[in-house]
Amino acid sequence: EILGGAIDSTLTRDVNLVLEDFPTITAQVKEGIIIATGNLEKSKIDTLKKRLEHIKPKGIDIKGVTSR
Repeated sequence: EILGGAIDSTLTRDVNLVLEDFPTITAQVKEGIIIATGNLEKSKIDTLKKRLEHIKPKGIDIKGVTSR
C-alpha cells in the first residue's frame, strides 16, 4: 500500500508538471492510473496523451477530456 502511494505521489508530481502546459486540464492519479478531465483543443489532445504516456503510468484515462 505504501509503495502504491509513493508511486502515485511521484506520478502526481510529474503529471502536474505536464499540466502546466495544459491549464484547462485537471488530473488525478489513482493506483498508477492518470485520470484527466477538462476541455482542450482537439489538436492538443494527442500531445497531452503522448506527454502523459512519457511518464509511464499504469494507464491513462482521458475520456473526461472534451475537445472544443
